[in-house]
Amino acid sequence: MNLIQQAVERAGHIERESKLVAPPLPPMHSLAPTHSRSFRPAPMNPSRVPLAAAGLALLALLGGAALYAALARSQAERIATPVTQAAKPVEMPLVKAVQPVVTEAPVVPAALPTVAPAVAPKPLPITDATPVAKPLDEARTTVEAWARAWSERDVATYLGYYGQGFAPENNASRSAWEKSRRQMIERRHNIAVTVRDLRVEALSDERVVARYNQDYVADAYRESGTPKRLVLAREGAVWRIVAEANDKSADRSL
Repeated sequence: MNLIQQAVERAGHIERESKLVAPPLPPMHSLAPTHSRSFRPAPMNPSRVPLAAAGLALLALLGGAALYAALARSQAERIATPVTQAAKPVEMPLVKAVQPVVTEAPVVPAALPTVAPAVAPKPLPITDATPVAKPLDEARTTVEAWARAWSERDVATYLGYYGQGFAPENNASRSAWEKSRRQMIERRHNIAVTVRDLRVEALSDERVVARYNQDYVADAYRESGTPKRLVLAREGAVWRIVAEANDKSADRSL
């Protein structure tokens, strides 16, 4: 009803304005020749102008109301309907697999075996267990080992090369002779005994004689080229010294 009342009021307002502003239209004369059929449009009844205007206003109001209602309904639906946005998947950062750290044990070089410096073995005292080589070669080896023990001041090994039947010079006892030799060797700081031109001859199956020239150095004392003679006898499987003398003064029966 409000819309109709507004349309009627609008139509009355338009009618009042048309009476005040718009003058009545003059009659239209035909421009056609006099001998042609005349045509005159029927003038509009002034009483119908307000109704037409009211109708137009009503239609405008109805259209506007309908448009307004449509817009209001669309807005209400838009408000009532929640806008659902597709949830954007959250991109998780890629985590690289951590490789385990492998710590290798340090490589320790194997210890090299310690090589002891070459040392000339000490001559062992002659025992019955010493293997027997050819008689003359064995006797030669015994003389050379005896001189080496004397040079090294190894008194025990040196005295071990003398046999049980050894008879010292000047008819001294064996114990007195060993004591004298021990003191003689130990009081020297340096001794060097060299056997040169060694010759070994067989006296029998059990006895040999060794002749050689001896160089002897003891601290400041020196003696060179002294002819020496040793008589060796077999005691079990070894050769041992049983007589010792300078070759020039030695008993020829040795």
